[in-house]
Amino acid sequence: MDPVEESVRDHRQIYNAVRDGGPDTGAASMREHIERTSLQLREIVFDPKCNISSSARQHELP
Repeated sequence: MDPVEESVRDHRQIYNAVRDGGPDTGAASMREHIERTSLQLREIVFDPKCNISSSARQHELP
């Protein structure tokens, strides 16, 4: 799944969890999202086979 689509799906799930299940359910959904996003970022940054261009990988923020 595309990381952006996955993130949008995660955020909807978090919103729905808080709305329908309360703060504990929302917190659990948020933890899952943070863990998944962390793994995605590690793959993007450290996997040389990742489909992100090397120039984008080397871009430095101000």
